[in-house]
Amino acid sequence: MTQIASPAPNPQARVLNTAEAPTPRRACNTTVEQPGGVNTTIYVYYNNCGTLRLRLTPFGRAVAFDGSYTYVGSCAAVPGGTTVGWAVSPSQFPPVETHNWGLTNCM
Repeated sequence: MTQIASPAPNPQARVLNTAEAPTPRRACNTTVEQPGGVNTTIYVYYNNCGTLRLRLTPFGRAVAFDGSYTYVGSCAAVPGGTTVGWAVSPSQFPPVETHNWGLTNCM
């Protein structure tokens, strides 16, 4: 699978601060929400139920080919026992149709 940085004018997904992140307790690992429906902001959350600190960033898999768009400038630390969220606005979407949004490790 190829990794391609999003070519949008502002390719960084915005890491949500604690005031912006919704307060309900989330299930462990990754949760993806798009409350406004198609072509609206996508919210990706990671609830780290473990003890290790992780560095993660959002990605979206392309529909038409075997590749993904990774937001390389949006890496965030997720310490054990915390939840971190990212917001990906429509202006930051890849130039191709995507599906299966999630998170990947930052190196």
